[in-house]
Parts: sequence; C-alpha cells; structure tokens
Amino acid sequence: MFDLTKPTLADTFELTEQTARLRSATGSAQDFAHRLLTLLTTELRTENGSDDAGTTSGGRSVALAQAFAVRRFDELPGAQQDHVRSVAGTATVLSTQLCAVMLSRVEPAASRPSADRLAAPLPSPELDGVAPTLADAVEVAMGHADEPLVGPWGRARRGSYALSVVPDAMKSATFRAWTGFLLSEGVCSVITLAVSCPRGAFGVVLYCRCAIPEAALDALLAVTTGMRTSAIAATSGALFDVFDADPQPAGVRRGAHEVAVLRAQLESFDDLMTSRHALVQKEAHTLAATIEAVREREAALAESQAALAGSRAAANALLFGALDAIIVMDASGRIVDWNPAAEEMFGYPKSNAIGRQVADLIVPPELRDRHNDGIERFLRTGEGPLLNNRVELTAMRSDEARVPVELTVTAVELPDGQFLFTGFIRDITSRLDDKAALIASRERFARIARTLQHSLLPAELPQLHGLDVGSIYQPARASSEVGGDFYDVFKLDRQDAVVVLGDVCGKGAEAAAITAIARYTVRAVASHLRHPVLMLRRVNEALLEHDIGERFCSMVIARVTPIVRGVRLTVCCGGHPAPIVVRADGRVERVGVWGALLGLFPDVKLMEETVQLRSGDSVVFFTDGITEASNDRELFGDDRLAAALVAHRGDSASEMLKHLLDAVLEFGGEPRDDIAALVLKVPGEPPRG
Repeated sequence: MFDLTKPTLADTFELTEQTARLRSATGSAQDFAHRLLTLLTTELRTENGSDDAGTTSGGRSVALAQAFAVRRFDELPGAQQDHVRSVAGTATVLSTQLCAVMLSRVEPAASRPSADRLAAPLPSPELDGVAPTLADAVEVAMGHADEPLVGPWGRARRGSYALSVVPDAMKSATFRAWTGFLLSEGVCSVITLAVSCPRGAFGVVLYCRCAIPEAALDALLAVTTGMRTSAIAATSGALFDVFDADPQPAGVRRGAHEVAVLRAQLESFDDLMTSRHALVQKEAHTLAATIEAVREREAALAESQAALAGSRAAANALLFGALDAIIVMDASGRIVDWNPAAEEMFGYPKSNAIGRQVADLIVPPELRDRHNDGIERFLRTGEGPLLNNRVELTAMRSDEARVPVELTVTAVELPDGQFLFTGFIRDITSRLDDKAALIASRERFARIARTLQHSLLPAELPQLHGLDVGSIYQPARASSEVGGDFYDVFKLDRQDAVVVLGDVCGKGAEAAAITAIARYTVRAVASHLRHPVLMLRRVNEALLEHDIGERFCSMVIARVTPIVRGVRLTVCCGGHPAPIVVRADGRVERVGVWGALLGLFPDVKLMEETVQLRSGDSVVFFTDGITEASNDRELFGDDRLAAALVAHRGDSASEMLKHLLDAVLEFGGEPRDDIAALVLKVPGEPPRG
C-alpha cells in the first residue's frame, strides 16, 4: 500500500518497481493503460480513508483514473485529423496542436462521467474536462512549454516527465463542470503524471479523495519515472503505430524508431535512478535528523531520570529524617508509606502499617466516618476541609491512647489520574501543655497585677465637705499588666482636701513603682506644703532621686478649700491635660496652666491657677485615655468629652462619669489605653432653659 498522505521510502520503491515491471508485459496500448490504472487505484490508499466497500482503514484514495496517449495534430493519420477538425468546429487547428486519445479509465465506483469518447482523439484543451491540467503536463513532457509546470505544486523535468497537483479541485476553474462528481465522490485533489515517449506522450490523471501534502511530491516523481520506463517499452510500437503517417519506408522507420526507443529507455532508467537517489538522500537526511532528535531526547531523558533519582533520594532522606510523622495513603485510604517518626509516634512498625487502612490504625473510632467522608468528598469534588490546611485533631496510638496532633494533608495526582495523599502529623502534647501553663501563668500574673493596681488606688473615696465626689478606672483591653493611670483624694486639716490624678509612661512593675513614688510623695508633703506647685516640685525631685530611667510622669494636683456657697480649687498641672470645669448653665472652662513633665529635668516650670465652684458646678480630672480613644478614623477628642459632660451635668458625679465612659466605649470599643477620671461636684440643680 502506498499512503498518499505520508508515503514511506519502502512503499515508494515498491510502487516504482511495480510500475517499472509493467514494461515486460505485452499487449495493446489499451491493455497496458488499463493494467497501469488498476495498479495505481489498488495501491494508492490512505491509512484513515474509506473505500467503496465502506471500510475505514486503508481505503482507496483514487475515485477515478484516466490514461491518455498524446501526439501532435500533424503526426495523426488523415482520418484522425478529420475527426479533430470536426470536433474543433470553426476553431483553427494548428499543426502543432496536441491531441489525445483516452486509452482507459478505471472507475472503482458505479457513477462515472460518460465514456463514449474513449477511442476518439481530441484536441487540447478539451481533453474530457481535464484538458488544461493534462495539456500543460504533456507540453512540458514533450518539451514544448517555455516554463516548467505551473500550479500550486509543480515538479517537472523538461522533455522527460512532468507532475502536476491541483490541491483543491473544488476551487479550480478547470473542474467547475464536474462539481457534482467531485462532491459525490469526495474528490479533494487531482494528480497528473505525464511522460514523453519517442513519438508522443503518455498521461495519467488521478482524482483523489485526500489532500496531497507537499512532502509526497518527491515520491510521486519517482513513481512517474517508473511509469515512463514501462510506458516507453510497452507502448513503443502499439501505442503510436495506429497514428503513424510517416511516408518513409517501413525498415527505415523501424530502425529510427528502435534507436529512439533505446535512447528514451536509457534516459528513463537514468531518470529512475536519479529520482531514487534523490529520495534516498532525502530519507537519509530525515533519518539523520531523527537520530539526532532521538539522541537529544535520550540525553534529556537521562538528565530527567538523574534529576528524578536525585529527587527521589532527597524525598527519601526527607521522609526518613523528618521529625514529624509522614504517612502516605492512596485514594482507598490504604497506607503506602510510613516514616520512622510515624513508627515512634503511633507504635506500629512500617512493615505492619503498609497496606492497612489509615482509619483503622490512627483515627479514633468516633472520627472514622468523618475521615472516610472527607476522602470520598475530595474524589467527587476536588475539595476537602483538611487539604493544605493546618488543623488540630485527636489521633490514636497502637495502645488506643489518644494524642493531640496537628495535621496537614496534601494531594498529588498521578499520571494515571489516581491520587496519593500525604499527611504531615506533629504531636502537639507538649505544645498544649505549654500553652495551658502559659495561660495559667498569665492568669496568675493578671491577678497579681489587679491586686497591685488596686493597692495604688484608694479603696474608697473620702466624703468631702460640700462636694459630691466620683471616680472611674478602666484598664486597657487585653492588658494583664499594671497600668500607669492613678488618682488619689485625701483630707487635710480644717476641711481642706487634696485631689491627685496622674499618668505614668509605660506599664508593669516599673510604672507601679513610679505611681507609688508620686502618690505617696504627695501624701507625705501635702500636710506642710500648702501650694500644689510646691507639691509637684517635690514629686519631680523624688522621681529624679529614684533614677526612673527614661520614664516620666504627668500629674495634676488640686487643693480644695470650702468657701461660702461652694469651694475654691487651686490647680497645678505638670505635663497633664488641664481639668474641665462644667458650669451649672452648661458653660465649659479649662482650669490650670500646662506645665512640664515630671521626672525628666531638675528645673521644671509650673504655675498655679485658682477657680471657684458654685451650686451645680463640676470639675473633671481625666487622663488622655479618654481624649485619645480612637475608632481607627478619628479620636474621641476634647469636643466629644465636653459634650458628654454638659449633657449630664445635672447628674451625680458618679453618673456623669458612667455616661462619659459609655460614650467613650461606644465610640472606640474596648480602650487601647488606661482610662482614669475624677469628678468634684457642688450639689445643686442646674438652671433650666
């Protein structure tokens, strides 16, 4: 079989040899043409084609084959010339006009064009619908054309043989009249093989059901040379004697004809060997390129295999040396690998684990259904809750003891579409123990911090003459350390009292120590230092004496003195926000001048300011935890603070602070800094309207 779409060298040589062997056959020119067409229609097939029997493998490619003998008009006998003139009608027939006789047609299918003109010579270009294709090829073969064969694909040797391929017959004007035939037989392309003989030409036209690739043209050329070898020998007498009008004596004609035949045969054998040599060279180049490509692929494969071996070695080393248990299972849940860490963690040797179900070995009975459902869900949907996530679960040892583990599962799809699952398992018993111990330690530390914090604040506020006193303290969220905010209220002789509120930089034990120094220094000196400015200077000296490092403290101290229908406050601020006075009529004032922070420098600039509170008036001392509370977009600020105080100025001191704290928490959520505030209020109803 000669596959027209991808002929091999062996197939080409075989078909060429078969066409060349036809030269030894005897018989008429029609007999030779019929046997040649039968050979071609039998051998020319396509691997995926279909023949007239309906088979789909090795189907015949040729739907119709025609063979023609061609001579010049002036070389035809008189009767033949008369016939040509009658066919041409009014058209002029030149002496050099090529004329053809259809010698044979092979029709594998039943429906074919009319064959009523088989034996009649026809002038080109009216060769039964194939004139332009055959005429061009014959002109080249006979040496009459000025240029080699024209067409999308053309191969020709002037004066010897010619090959023409029309790759798309449906789009060719030559075969427009044959559209019905082309469609019914599925014809794609038309091949014309033409060869020169001593006194004429021989041509074959093949209507093919497949497209002819350019790679097949060299093979078809070789077949053409084989056909020429047979055509010269088989038709040297019978093919052209019927047309012979040469008036020379028979002996002279025969001798000249024999010489021409011998010369043509030698030339055809030379063409045949040349075409075969060209095919061998082409095949050799192709084979060399293939061998080189194979060598490159072999080298790449060897490199890939070496890399794969290295990867496997690395994977085995990782599997063997991993501290975590690594278990590999297939899609059915059976174990296919089990590393030493898994042996130690679960108590099963590898030899006992391989081939067993993971669920039976390490999954507690109450979790096995969930385990199997997870595998089934992944195989069905490609999704799983454990896949590529770190989760904490409970596993089971060989002694059925439970062990807390952290598990990560990965899935790998194999070339055959199956999956392998790798579980990385870590015993987290010690981690959970450490976590529990840490939580317990934090809780103990928090209790200690709360106890220490309470010790730095007054357990109960004293009753001051003519005043309603209230306080709040709200530690920062998620804080287990001692805060830096503090306050104190204590009485002096003759009904005077001292109010202290401060904020130490930082938290923890150091902040608690600074708080204690500041608070108890004020209590120690307040009895003999009447002015708050002097008290703050003494606190600054005490902090410097104790070398508090880079920490510092802000404080506000007010001396409260009862007067007729109210109280007088003498206020001094050391780096702390000035207290806010809320009058009974809703007016808001600041009292106190901003002074220097305490604990940083020996000389601090501080000033006192005095204010009187009457019936319904209040004064609020606060830390920056209130004004700097944030909702991640803006701060609570002084304006919201003043508005909250004014809105509840008629409430008691404690109620005012409760509403203030609610406003802060509603604005910014749990506080990020400690909050402390004190309110001194002179009882009395605020004026209405």
